[in-house]
Amino acid sequence: MSGHKQLFLLLAISSFFAGPDSAFSFSSQAQHEPGHVIEEVDLLSTFFQFHYRNNNTGQVEATYDRLEKLSNGNPLSYAGLHLQLLEAEAHGVNERYAESTAILEELIDMSEQTSFTRFLGLVCVRKAQSLLLGRRIDEAAYYLDKAEKISSAYPEDHNLVYHNKITRAYLLSNQGDLADSFELFFSLIEDLEQQYEADRSMITQIRLANAYGSLALEMANVEITDEAITWLYKALEISTEINDTSQIVRHLNNLNVAYDRKGEYETAQQYLLRARPLAQEISNNSSILRIDYNIGTGYLNLGQPELAKEYFLNGLTLSEEIDFKPGLLHHTYGLASTYTALENFEKARAMVIRSEELAQQINNRPILSHSYRTRYAIEKATGNFETALVYHERFKELDDEYKEFARNQALDELMVQHRVETTRAENEFLANQLILEEQANRQKNLFIVMLSLLFIITVGFAYYFFKVKRELQTAYGVLDVQNSHIARKNEKLEQLSQQRNAFLHVIIHDLRNPLSTIDGASQILQLNENKDTPNELRELTDIIASASKRMNLLIGSLLNIFEKDNKSIETELTNLNTRELVEKVVAEFKPLAIQKHITIRTELDDQNLTAHKDSLIGILSNLISNAIKYSPSNSMVSVISRVMENNWEIIIRDQGPGFSADDLENIFKPFSRLSATPTGDETSTGVGLYSVKTSVLRMNGEIFVNQDYKEGAEFVCRIPVEVGAKELQTTEDSSAF
Repeated sequence: MSGHKQLFLLLAISSFFAGPDSAFSFSSQAQHEPGHVIEEVDLLSTFFQFHYRNNNTGQVEATYDRLEKLSNGNPLSYAGLHLQLLEAEAHGVNERYAESTAILEELIDMSEQTSFTRFLGLVCVRKAQSLLLGRRIDEAAYYLDKAEKISSAYPEDHNLVYHNKITRAYLLSNQGDLADSFELFFSLIEDLEQQYEADRSMITQIRLANAYGSLALEMANVEITDEAITWLYKALEISTEINDTSQIVRHLNNLNVAYDRKGEYETAQQYLLRARPLAQEISNNSSILRIDYNIGTGYLNLGQPELAKEYFLNGLTLSEEIDFKPGLLHHTYGLASTYTALENFEKARAMVIRSEELAQQINNRPILSHSYRTRYAIEKATGNFETALVYHERFKELDDEYKEFARNQALDELMVQHRVETTRAENEFLANQLILEEQANRQKNLFIVMLSLLFIITVGFAYYFFKVKRELQTAYGVLDVQNSHIARKNEKLEQLSQQRNAFLHVIIHDLRNPLSTIDGASQILQLNENKDTPNELRELTDIIASASKRMNLLIGSLLNIFEKDNKSIETELTNLNTRELVEKVVAEFKPLAIQKHITIRTELDDQNLTAHKDSLIGILSNLISNAIKYSPSNSMVSVISRVMENNWEIIIRDQGPGFSADDLENIFKPFSRLSATPTGDETSTGVGLYSVKTSVLRMNGEIFVNQDYKEGAEFVCRIPVEVGAKELQTTEDSSAF
């Protein structure tokens, strides 16, 4: 954005509201203006934004002059309020979100003094958009709800309805509800396409291109890249037709993102090289910085660090000129990676130290993680192994968080894709059903007309009646065929779900052999170590051995869960003595407890019950093992067994750190990361308590954490004395993984 344009807009608008005739010197009575004035102001405001972001200075000045004339110098007039809204949006375009938010808050107060209810709705939705950019989701939801409540009274206001819908779609995406977000995007696009067919207006084209591009970016973020590219081409076609340069730059940049996700780096790079001169043409600094960073990253991916350095240096210089910290962070990190690739480790170290500081200042954890990884590579390459190890540990800590997030996101993406396909099938069915209903309604209306002419044309009516009856029978026959088709689709989806579970089981099972090979190889390496073996090689060997053991433990746990889900226990119920069973399991863990200086206290009733022995042993082993794992030295683990009201109750109590509120919410979910850490550097698969829960449910039992116990953690498990006395429950589906 040129300095001339920015200075003109902000100073002109600011001077309009300065001095003794400020907004608060006007009457607070609601303002009333003719409908044609309101319509003209709405159009001028939309075109102002279009020309402003495309650096059309002459058009910006002319549009502003017209708005100022319509306002008559009154800040509480409809045009006066819009001028202030445009000031807020100008700050937003320049990524000065704090200034933009402050003006919007003042505007909400001012517009409530007038009768311009629709304008209040527009300000509320703009406020919600600003809050979303700052990731303040709950506050954004509040203002969007307020805007939608106002919008419901003005369904004919296409501008307000459009902004509400697209903001709601973004909000749903930020809340993790991607399927509903996509559904709303599709609905909005359908409405805009119908509207464009009716009015062929430039404003509708602007909104339609923005909706196409927004949907495409959301799809690219969840790896639905081919469809994303299709939508982006449609958006690019419209923006090119109306010469909307800023949006052309946006679509080209997003095409780079989509092709980059597909691994087609050269194609992705070409779109950025097309976008950069256009961004320079309209002086859009934020776009230039974003494009330079992406171009530099692309050249690094293509193995051309010298070319990458040129773009990172340009971005760093521009970021320093405009004091833009996100730009400083990204381009500093980009230069650190580039100098590392060029083996200029002194410059690389200076840049990566600066990127670490910036990432910590603005809390950008992904770049901080990448900086730690780059610092590790630099220190390792220069022989500073102790420092390298420190940064490797820091990177590993952040990387583990990211992998946990990526694993959950992958599961979310599978669910989203499934829901999208299901929604498409449902939409096809509903569309067909709507056609049939419309046909039936048309025939019904004709029937009513013919009935009114019954006494005049008796024979003709009888003929038409039978004709209508035959057509209705045909229509309902078609409906039966559609219902049958949907039923077959549902059956196919169920089969696909079963095939997916089987596929997961095979993958997990087939991982055992290569992991066993890795484990064996690492043991051989450890056995062959001698005093001449480098310390770095010893550490790497230990890491490989530890990791392979953790993976073997996890795979064993997963296979055990799959086996339980597919196996009936009804035929394996046996009579058991509770004391003997518990004492046997406790005995297995006493050596581990002694090693950690932990006392196991037992308080056991001598009772008999009918249950599944292996499941009970698994439940006890997991709970006792966890109690020892998270207990400090010189503490006590209590195991209490008793029969109460036809239930065998087992209580495992420890003196460890206990559970936080967040822990209690996720404690029985697979792969949950809890706040406590093992006291003896033991490993955890993350599926132990999930396995306990499924085993308890299979025997019609219950398990919970006693929150009244404050000295550690206490699990209470209750199993019916006669497990076979009522129908056995099924466990949760393996698709939870």
